[in-house]
Amino acid sequence: MRRQDPADDEPLEVLGARSRDTLSGLGPDPLQAGDLLLVGPERGLDAVPAIGDAVPASPAERPDGDAVRIPVLIGPRAEPLGDEAVEAPLGTDWTVRPDSDRVGVRLDGPALPVPSGAASVPSEPIAPGAVQVPPSGLPVVFGPDHPTTGGYPVIAVVTREGLDRLAQAGPGTRLRLEPVDAP
Repeated sequence: MRRQDPADDEPLEVLGARSRDTLSGLGPDPLQAGDLLLVGPERGLDAVPAIGDAVPASPAERPDGDAVRIPVLIGPRAEPLGDEAVEAPLGTDWTVRPDSDRVGVRLDGPALPVPSGAASVPSEPIAPGAVQVPPSGLPVVFGPDHPTTGGYPVIAVVTREGLDRLAQAGPGTRLRLEPVDAP
């Protein structure tokens, strides 16, 4: 699909891209009611293998009602929060909040205990899947458009398999973070 001005034959592009960087605000405007989406020719999709039914289309609609299990590796900056804050999210069902986006999947549930001074870690680069705990105590799992840590600790990192599952989890989906051993 492509978003297009009905009076123009060319798809909207900004700096050669057809997607939006949500942090910088560069790129085409977000879709709004009344926007026209036209289907164009498929290009390059043959490079992505078909997965079939390996992952449910919507984890929120799991027939067994169980939370979607998201495997995580503990660390790298769990120490500032302490053992209690690291163990607490692992036995908890979290709900994907509606304000989640490509920057991060924001989780709702019981706030984790955040000791005074825990947000004093130097800001550093992170990878998609980093589970950060801001002062609110509600974890954020960073996505492909994530920033640096901003000084908040990263208590875990979602595995590649977990990122695939998380990418399909819409608002209201129940999740459970499960620790796994490093390969």
